[in-house]
Amino acid sequence: MIMKNNNFFTFFSSKKLPLFCGLFDDDKIKMKNIPQSFPFVWGLNLKYGIFQQKPNRKLDRLLPRIYESDISIALPPGVGDFGEDWSEAVLKALLDVMGNDFRGKHVLEIGCSNGFILKKLSDLGAIVVGIEPGCQGKMAREKFSLDIKSDYFEKVDLKRKFDFIYSINVLEHILDLDSFIKKILTLLKDGGLFFAGVPDSSMEMSIGNPNIFLHEHWWYFTLESIKLFFEQYGLVKVRTSSFLYSGNFFVCGKYIGKKKSAISTKNNTIEKLKNEAQSFIEKMSVIFSSMQRHIDKARSCKGKIGLYGASNAINFLGLLNWENCYPKLYDSDSAKHGKYLLFNEYSIRVEPPDSLREDLPTEIWILPVAHQVTIKDFLLSRDIAQERLFLLSDFLNKR
Repeated sequence: MIMKNNNFFTFFSSKKLPLFCGLFDDDKIKMKNIPQSFPFVWGLNLKYGIFQQKPNRKLDRLLPRIYESDISIALPPGVGDFGEDWSEAVLKALLDVMGNDFRGKHVLEIGCSNGFILKKLSDLGAIVVGIEPGCQGKMAREKFSLDIKSDYFEKVDLKRKFDFIYSINVLEHILDLDSFIKKILTLLKDGGLFFAGVPDSSMEMSIGNPNIFLHEHWWYFTLESIKLFFEQYGLVKVRTSSFLYSGNFFVCGKYIGKKKSAISTKNNTIEKLKNEAQSFIEKMSVIFSSMQRHIDKARSCKGKIGLYGASNAINFLGLLNWENCYPKLYDSDSAKHGKYLLFNEYSIRVEPPDSLREDLPTEIWILPVAHQVTIKDFLLSRDIAQERLFLLSDFLNKR
């Protein structure tokens, strides 16, 4: 569906998109006063040239309750096999952009989680401040003795300027992105750098992946759209780079005062994004139709489907009909093993790859697009037949 309304092109909507709140230790846990699904509308914001979840006041009031609770939507930095590698890759990118020298630099991290990366920078000689509204920030302040403000960035009064401000997987969560960026600029010294890591929507869209849709994400960036966005706020020498882990990319710009950069490519970028969105929706429709046929076939012949990638499964569960054919759930990350994904009063336990030897599904769908080839090679090395393994592209090709 394509509809234009108040500078917003709608490409996708769902009355009941699952609300992902992470993995739980207990299969009986109930999310108090938090619904398991919520209406969702996604499209293109023509003012900024960025894909966006259409603003929803009820959802905007609900999300802070999730962020401030002990619910962890994603594992924090440095935790688990993935978290350790991810954190080291982020730290390397920060060092690269600062010429491997943080000594004496005033650094602010917005959304510092458990303080893992901020502590590393402090050990390298940076003078650090962190902001984290969740309970992890309080624990990090006590554990590392760091200056961490337990509130939202928009509410914190910081009476200093910074050489370097960074945020990793934060911008996509900010509804009022205009005010957020403007406040960052007031806190940067002239010549200071703003660095951000955000999910790479282009990669997910190019393959038709419905896992791109998340209620906690208001914005969906591509390399072109975020570069255009940074330049509109006077950030110069904007650089983007791909990021191996989690399908993200990095962007960094220098602040040189209130000077605005000339923007001559906005209209062309918007037209290109419209075409990308239309192609994405068409591919996603093909994938869903193909997957549903596989589920119906498994149900009729009493087969079993396995989903590989615990944090990537919720939309496949919520947007397909699994009645009497619920899948198994697998993940390589040991920190997720034994936890539960909750969906419509049904809980699925995350199993380690070793359990595949005991109860091998008829099909295994590999869901994390950024790691699909690595996971497939890993499973093939464990003597799992290739005909049992399915990438998202296989469904697009109606395998």
